Amino acid sequence: MDARRGPRRGPLRGLHAEEDRGEMAITRRLNPLKLLAPLLALGATLLVLHAINGAGAPASGGAAADAATARAGLLPGATTDQRIAGLQAQLRAAPDAEGYAGLGLEYLQKVRESGDPSYYARAEGVLREALRLDPRDFTATSGLGSLALSRHDFAAGLALGERARRINP
Repeated sequence: MDARRGPRRGPLRGLHAEEDRGEMAITRRLNPLKLLAPLLALGATLLVLHAINGAGAPASGGAAADAATARAGLLPGATTDQRIAGLQAQLRAAPDAEGYAGLGLEYLQKVRESGDPSYYARAEGVLREALRLDPRDFTATSGLGSLALSRHDFAAGLALGERARRINP
């Protein structure tokens, strides 16, 4: 604080003049609270990342491992294999038409990525299971249409596309 002008402002704030052996030195006193804020932010970030990654989940099999796999597979940026594993874990816990339809679409994506046609049969099986559970499921119907087109069965693809349009105009 400058006795004549009051507390310093601007770029000179926090600077203090000290005299040592007849020489003037300018020093800056650090406020410990200013150091604490970035450390707290770093700690909070690490806790959030720890929670998202499920690092506290047990390594053994079972429901906890399935839940961790499902969380990892449904996160944005997950690979197709991670999304497939996540949907499979979700379906083991609670089978539903939406989950089966999503898994069918992921199998179709896997065919596009790998070129492995064995995923066509898997996709067909889970898409048909979704339609068995909910005959008016738009995602499963359009997924089967896409599968038919991938197999060059254009008549079936057209019929399924028209059916999907009736479900969701």
